[in-house]
Amino acid sequence: MFNIKRYNGKRFHKDESIHKKVEALFLLYDKRVHDSKLNYIGRIRLMNIFIDDLIRFEEYEVVLAFKERKFRKYGKWRKERRGKVPFRLRLRLARFKTNRLLRKYLK
Repeated sequence: MFNIKRYNGKRFHKDESIHKKVEALFLLYDKRVHDSKLNYIGRIRLMNIFIDDLIRFEEYEVVLAFKERKFRKYGKWRKERRGKVPFRLRLRLARFKTNRLLRKYLK
């Protein structure tokens, strides 16, 4: 079931008209995702289509909200794809970064 009151209480922009546009477009986006049963990659591609259309119609204030949401979704997808990083790998990377930092400042 699609929840139409999902964004009640959330504020997307100071201006009321822009806030209503963003809320309506997010609901339209959510409905298309729900109807199509898209995965993360499909959702990001659909978000790109929305962003391209909004830029074409010069709705730049609305595009900012969509870009922020896209970056959050992309970050979640990357984190899920990457999985859990092993402890030894994290330790090796930390050691590498500290050595590089020390070499930079001790020169």
